[in-house]
Amino acid sequence: MLAPASMALRVFSDTDAQFLSSNSSNIETLGLLLAAGAFALIPNFLVSAVVALSEKMSFWTVWRGNHQPLLLNYAAVLPTGLAFAILWQAQPLSVVLTIVPLIAIRQSFEIATRLRHETEEALYALVRVLHERDGETADHSEREARYAEKIARRLGLTDDEIRVIVQAARLHDIGKVGVRDSVLRKAGPLTDEEWAEMTKHPVIGSDILNHLSLFRKGAKLVRHHHERYDGKGYPDGLKGEEIPLGSRIIAVADAFDAMTSDRPYRKGLPVDEALRRLAAEAGHQFDPVVVGTLIKIVSEELTEAGSESPAGEGPRLKAVGEDSA
Repeated sequence: MLAPASMALRVFSDTDAQFLSSNSSNIETLGLLLAAGAFALIPNFLVSAVVALSEKMSFWTVWRGNHQPLLLNYAAVLPTGLAFAILWQAQPLSVVLTIVPLIAIRQSFEIATRLRHETEEALYALVRVLHERDGETADHSEREARYAEKIARRLGLTDDEIRVIVQAARLHDIGKVGVRDSVLRKAGPLTDEEWAEMTKHPVIGSDILNHLSLFRKGAKLVRHHHERYDGKGYPDGLKGEEIPLGSRIIAVADAFDAMTSDRPYRKGLPVDEALRRLAAEAGHQFDPVVVGTLIKIVSEELTEAGSESPAGEGPRLKAVGEDSA
């Protein structure tokens, strides 16, 4: 990755000597800035491009999700490197005095990046454990997030909006950490007291995420993912478009995956029956536009899967994550 940076610097180093005689300082500074920028940004762009291609995601979605939060750190590091080069030319001994602070800055940068990643993974792992507690499969939230992403993308939302929705979908049930096992795992109807406890989990989840700056944008989506389009949901009884669009998307994705997944006490419904039930609740429990979008996506996948199935095999719903809509 040094090659692009050295090329940028060489362009300015090889500039005509007569021109440099009057503008040497400015040219060298500009060359150093471009070299530093190339060294810092090109590897990030290349890594993001590889991930985007392998995961079949938008390049900007990948880049923003992984590097945009670190732009402030980059903005601090690049001028520091430039100052280091200028000090070396002016007084080499002064560079030695800056080594310790520079090492501290780099370690702080690495610690911040690592903590961000570990916080995300810790919360996702907690949600997987919670799903196992209440009888759902550990990857329920991952599948739901993929469905939510496909719906959001088909509805034309921006990459930033999609990223927040996917993150919230993966964490939508984190509030169940505050619900007793006896309530989560109860196969029969809940008592009024148990139901009141269960309905607190979106609020608990939202409160947890509001305390974490990385997830604060999705906290509202988590709070409202059990609202109903007709206003009979919880916790706030929001109705129609009062409910955030991300929450309406998560609600439909959640219901579809829940209906089609096996549970310890029942088998999952066939896909066509799950779609029929979603359509029956469109305008009542669910946003009709979101339901219609999911039905289109799944129907297209079933049609495509049917045309690709070997002779003698029926159509298969494409596994979530095999492509992106």
